Amino acid sequence: MHREENSMEPHMITATDFKTHVGKYIDASAKAPVYITKHNRPVRVLLDIEEFERLKGKDKPAMPEARRQAIACLAIENMHVTDEDIALLERVDRMGLSPDEEVAYIMEYTLNSFKEK
Repeated sequence: MHREENSMEPHMITATDFKTHVGKYIDASAKAPVYITKHNRPVRVLLDIEEFERLKGKDKPAMPEARRQAIACLAIENMHVTDEDIALLERVDRMGLSPDEEVAYIMEYTLNSFKEK
């Protein structure tokens, strides 16, 4: 199915049409999603990178559970949250640990920090 170039409506195209006119549909995806079909069923979507990044960002929680718990623990102890604490929490976020592993890592790090002081 072909649409006008300036249309804001999503394109629905076959995989064969996509292979034949890939440049055209890359350009079209800057304005609207391009749905690629096989056997009359959508199998892929071509999106503008900014739209993809925006959608991908929606899946991230505002603050991971381990970070919330660690900051709450620091607040309960009437301690100040330092830049070093925030850096630790951000580092833990990137480690790909489960929430329980994150809490255990943070607690171990915190206990070791107290021993050093």
